[in-house]
Amino acid sequence: MALRTSSLPLGHMARIFISGSINTTVVVNLTDTVSSILSIVGKSDARVIFSGQVLSPALSLMFYGIGDGSQVILLTPENTYQPPKPQGLYRNNSYTRLINDESKRVQKFFEEKCAGKVRDPEAVLQRFQDATNPMTALESARITDVYRSRIEANTNSFRRLCKKYRSLVELERCPKMSTPTILPEKAEEPSTELLPELIQQPINNIS
Repeated sequence: MALRTSSLPLGHMARIFISGSINTTVVVNLTDTVSSILSIVGKSDARVIFSGQVLSPALSLMFYGIGDGSQVILLTPENTYQPPKPQGLYRNNSYTRLINDESKRVQKFFEEKCAGKVRDPEAVLQRFQDATNPMTALESARITDVYRSRIEANTNSFRRLCKKYRSLVELERCPKMSTPTILPEKAEEPSTELLPELIQQPINNIS
């Protein structure tokens, strides 16, 4: 059974072709984890294989380089396969339409307000859509947490981070050096000093 859609919405939505234990097509967000495919087809304990590699259910599809039109192999234990739930596919299709409408609304707003004010409108629009997409924001936060956890787990990296932090704190505590502006005092009485001579002509040159 294949899930057909007329067009893909903007963002990271893509068609994934599944073969192996079942033959079907699903539409997913590439920032979702591999387990999202398993939940759509109704088999959480199956194994997904792409380019000869068994994929981890906890990592995103984009992490493995899966894109629109990619084909994955689904392997399930014998006699344990359950047919996919139609309502799950319908919900995914409704989610696709919702993302499509939201992407069009964001694109229209961007073209009206910001398109003529930036050098690379397409790149800025993509970053804007990624920031407003909950799935992309969650994936970005997850990757940031993994990166920080690795830094904390590495002694040398954590020490360098602490050293930079202490340097910033000490820099903020240092008093700011400023050069005061000194203005001459206002004279109370008119000056009686002679003005300097500007030009002195020799006596011989005077006619």
